Amino acid sequence: KPPPQVDVAISYSSLEHDGLGRYGDRLHPFGDVAAMAHLQTLLKPGGLLYLGVPVGADLLVFNLHRVYGPQRLPKLIQGWTLV
Repeated sequence: KPPPQVDVAISYSSLEHDGLGRYGDRLHPFGDVAAMAHLQTLLKPGGLLYLGVPVGADLLVFNLHRVYGPQRLPKLIQGWTLV
């Protein structure tokens, strides 16, 4: 059974940690991108995601977090419409 869908989702200071293993999750180099794809399945068509991630020069501080820059940010938001 598919999960219920919502009109709005909020992710603040979360996705940059996904897939790095710090909080017991398995190592997954694109865990953040996979989490964003999963969020799309949870939103109703036309739903909104309020997203907060660190932005700056691309950086990975293993196993703490990612900073999204010109290389990684487009991968994270691919398939999303910015409003």
